[in-house]
Amino acid sequence: MSLAFSRFSVAGRQMLRPLAAGSQRFGHSGAADNLLKVPETKISKLGNGVRVASENTNTETASVEVFIDSGSRFEGQKAGLAHFLEHLAFKGTQSRTLQALESEIESIGGRLSAQSGREFISFSAQVLKKDVARAVEILADAVQNPVFPQDEVEKQRAQILKEVEDSESRVEENVVEVLHATAFQGGDLSKSIYGSAESIKSITRDDLSAFVKKSFTGPRVIVSAAGGVEHEEFAKLVDKSFSRISAESSPKESKQSRFFGSEVRVRNDEYPTAHMALAFEGASITSPDVVPLMVAQNIIGSWDISLGGAASMSSKLAQKVEHYHVANSFNTFNHSYSDTGLFGVYVVSAEKTKLDDLIYLVQQELVRISVNANEAEVQRAKNQLKANLFFRRDGNSSISSEIGKDLLFYGRRLTPLEWSKRIDSIDAKTVRDVCYKYLYDKDPAFVGYGPIEAMPDYNRVNVATSWLRI
Repeated sequence: MSLAFSRFSVAGRQMLRPLAAGSQRFGHSGAADNLLKVPETKISKLGNGVRVASENTNTETASVEVFIDSGSRFEGQKAGLAHFLEHLAFKGTQSRTLQALESEIESIGGRLSAQSGREFISFSAQVLKKDVARAVEILADAVQNPVFPQDEVEKQRAQILKEVEDSESRVEENVVEVLHATAFQGGDLSKSIYGSAESIKSITRDDLSAFVKKSFTGPRVIVSAAGGVEHEEFAKLVDKSFSRISAESSPKESKQSRFFGSEVRVRNDEYPTAHMALAFEGASITSPDVVPLMVAQNIIGSWDISLGGAASMSSKLAQKVEHYHVANSFNTFNHSYSDTGLFGVYVVSAEKTKLDDLIYLVQQELVRISVNANEAEVQRAKNQLKANLFFRRDGNSSISSEIGKDLLFYGRRLTPLEWSKRIDSIDAKTVRDVCYKYLYDKDPAFVGYGPIEAMPDYNRVNVATSWLRI
C-alpha cells in the first residue's frame, strides 16, 4: 500500500507540455551533462489508447508496471474502492485461482505488488528479463479479468476495517488524512484513501466490478517497463495481452478541491507527544511554481532529536528548535496533485507547554524564506534536489514507476537532464516570490493531536505569517 501523498514534486518554470501524437523518444548528449545521461525512454500509443513506455537499462532483471488514471478522489459515493482493489489485486482471475497465480509467479522468482493513492492505482511485477512476457500476461490478466472471490472480498474487508479502526495508532498518517479532510472539505481530495468504516461495509463485488469497468479503459492505462527490455517487442506483448481493454473512456467522477483555511483539534492528554501539521495551499503537479516550492521545502528541511547536530545543519529551523528544546522532530512536506497541493510543516513535540513557541518558530521560518531567502541556501537546496534525481533512478522498479507517473501526470517523459535544467533556472528571488505568493499572509489549515492544550489559537496562527519578526 502506498498513500502517495507527494509524487513527482518538482516541475519547471515553464508549464509542462502534453504528449505529442504517435511515438516519442527522449535522449540527450553533451559533455557537460555526461552524469545525467540515461537510456532513452521510448513511448508508443496502442489502438485502444493504452500508452506503452520502456527504458532499456541492460540489466538481467526487469520491472513492469500498469498505472490506472484513477484513485480515491474518483470513487464517487463509494469511498474506499481503490484501496479495496489494492487489497484484492492478484487474488484470482477468470483463468487463474489465487493459488495458481502465487505458484506461477513463485516458479519464475518474481514479485507482484499493488498500490493505490488519491490519483492513481498501479499493479507491478519484478522478474528476470527472460520472463517479461509472462509478467505482462499476468498483469494484463489481473487488470482485465479479476473475479473478486467472495471469500477474499470478505477477508480483505475485515482487514481494511481493522486498518480503519487502528488508524489512531498510526498518528502521523491519521493526522495527514485529517489535514486533507479539513483543507479540502467537501472536495474529492478530502476523502480518506481508506474510506470510512460505513462505506467499506457497504462495498459489494458489483461495486468493485463497476469501478474497474469505468476506470480501467485504454486512455487511462499506462504500461511502463525498465530493465532488460526492447521497446518494440515489449509494445507488441502489451498490444496482444491488453487487447480487451476498451478504447472508450468514461469521464472521471471528480469534484474540484477548493482549499479552506481551517483547523481540527483532537486533544488526547494520554498520548506522550503532540502532533501538529500547519499547511497552506500549494501548487499543482504541473504548475511552474512547484520547483521553487521544492527548493523551499529543502531549505526548511527536516530534523529528528535522535540525530542531534542541528547546530551544524543548514536548516535554520532545525537550529532553532534544538536550541530552544521545543520539538522532537519536524518534517517539511509538499503534496502535489493534478489541480492543487499542500505545503507545510509537520511537527512532533513532547514539550507540551512549548507548543506556542514551536509554531511561532515554524511560522517565523515561513516568513523568512518568503522575504529573505538567500542565494547560498537556495543553491544548497538545489544541489539536494538534483542529487535526488539520481536516487530516484536506483533500480528498475523506481525507474518504471517514474516513467509511468511522468506519463500519467505530465503526459510525457521528463529526463533527469530536463529536471536538472529546471532546477538550475531557479534563483533566490524566484523562491522568495513563489513563497510570498503561497505562504505569506495566507489562511492555513491546522491540525493537532495529543496533549495540545498549549497549541496556539487558530486566529493567532492565521495572522502570524504577515507580522512576525524575522
